[in-house]
Amino acid sequence: MKKILSVIILGVIFMNNANSISKNPLLEFNYYPFELDYDKSIVKKAPPPRTEKEFSRLVQNAEKNADSAYLLASIYHHKGCLDSNYDIIDIKKCKLSMYYYEKTYSLNNKHQLAIFFIGNMYDFYSEPRQREKALFYYEKAAALNSVMAIDNLFNSYFNGIGVGRNLEKAREYAQKAANLGSSKFQYIIKNWDNEIVPYYNMSHQK
Repeated sequence: MKKILSVIILGVIFMNNANSISKNPLLEFNYYPFELDYDKSIVKKAPPPRTEKEFSRLVQNAEKNADSAYLLASIYHHKGCLDSNYDIIDIKKCKLSMYYYEKTYSLNNKHQLAIFFIGNMYDFYSEPRQREKALFYYEKAAALNSVMAIDNLFNSYFNGIGVGRNLEKAREYAQKAANLGSSKFQYIIKNWDNEIVPYYNMSHQK
């Protein structure tokens, strides 16, 4: 079954790039700053592929190695599933991205980026949108100190997206992110009473 999946994956990747592998965007992926912040050694542990042979090896490694699985998920997500405006352009690659985020999680249940992006996929790229599942994974990622997950939870409770509006809960998440060094949330906490609460009350009356 794994061999069949690998063949399908490689077919999806390269069928439109038979004449010019170098122009395949999946082979031009570089880690994002937030990924390097999470694990500065990830480039050495799972270097982005630059050839079809390297990609094939990555697909094989991803079945047993969390770093390889995450890299493959991120490649499909950011270089295949979505365009520069974060709109879906290839649903097959979105599904492959989700498969490898979940594979990463199965291999390392404390991989905060994979957990966050599972929630993110349920939140924004699932049809229909599955906010309950998204919040479940955001909360798991937030417990592992994912500021991105905390940010989404803050917005959910502050604006009542998928949950009831809850200013106290929103502040708890804002404080957690501020404690983790987020300048955005340090500003929010510093100006909570004179800016944030009045804005919340005003928007709540609309």
